[in-house]
Amino acid sequence: MGAAGRMVLVLASLLVLLTYLSLRGATPDTVLNEGRLAALDALILNDAGLQRDLLKARAGLLRDYDPLVSDVEGLREASTSLETGRGVGAVAGSHLERLAAEVNEQEVLVDEFKSNNALLQNSLAYFAHVSCRLARLASAQDSTTGEAVGELANGMLRFLAAPSDGEAAASVSRSLGGLARRPVSPTMREDTRALVAHGRLILKTLPVVDNVLARLLATRITERAGVIQDLVADDYRRAESRARIFRVLLYLAAVLLVLYLGRLYLRLRASARALAEKAALEARLQRRAGTGGTPHQLAAI
Repeated sequence: MGAAGRMVLVLASLLVLLTYLSLRGATPDTVLNEGRLAALDALILNDAGLQRDLLKARAGLLRDYDPLVSDVEGLREASTSLETGRGVGAVAGSHLERLAAEVNEQEVLVDEFKSNNALLQNSLAYFAHVSCRLARLASAQDSTTGEAVGELANGMLRFLAAPSDGEAAASVSRSLGGLARRPVSPTMREDTRALVAHGRLILKTLPVVDNVLARLLATRITERAGVIQDLVADDYRRAESRARIFRVLLYLAAVLLVLYLGRLYLRLRASARALAEKAALEARLQRRAGTGGTPHQLAAI
C-alpha cells in the first residue's frame, strides 16, 4: 500500500471515529425525559385526586361522578403518554407495564364503585326519609310499629358505623325480618315495604362498596410512579455522564486530527521546498549548459 492509500485509510478511520463519538456524545432527549416526568407527576396527582373523590363519594358528598370520570381520564391519558419501554431501562419498562395494568384495573373498579355506590346512596337517602315518616305515622297510629322502626334505625346506624361487624349486620337483618312480618295499617304498608327493601339493599350493597373502595385505595400507582421517576432520573443522569465522556473523547480525537494534519502540512511543505530546490538546481544546470560550461564546471555546480 502506497503513501496515498495509507493516508486515505487514516482519514477514513478518523472520520468513522469522529462520527461515532459525535453520535454518542449527543445530549439525551431532554424533551422526551421532561414529558415522561410530567406524565408521572400527572399520574400521582390524578391518583391522589381519585382517592379524595372516592372518599367524598362514599360519604355522599359528591353531587355527581364527573370528578371521578375526570380523574380516571387523567390517569389513562398519563399512562398512555408514557410509551412503555421507549427510552427507558428494562427495570423502568417493567414498572411501566405494571403501572399501565394497574391503571386499567382502577378504571374497571371505579365503574363498579360508581354503580354500587349510586344504589347505596339512593337507598340510604330513601331509608332515612321513609324511617322518619314511618316513625311519625306510627307515633299516632301504632306505637309498637314505631318502636320497631326506631330499633331498625338504631341498628342501621350501628351497622353503618361498623359494616364489618357481623353482630350489627345480624341485628339489622332481624329487625328487617320482624318489620316485614309485622301487620301494619294500609297507610303505612307501602312505606314499610319500601323501608324493608331499601334496608336489605343497604345490608347487601354496603360491604360490596367498601370492599371495592378498599381495593381502589390500596393501589400502588403513586408508589410505582415514584419508583419510575427515580429510575428515569437516574437513567438520564447516566446518559448525560456518558455523553460528557464521549464529548471529551471527541475533543481529543479532534486534537489528534489537527496534529496529524499539521504533520502532513509540514511534510508537504518540506517536500515542496525540496522540489523547488531541485527545480532551481536543474534550471541553473540548463543555463550553464546553454552557455557552454565545461563538464568540470557543470559538475561543480
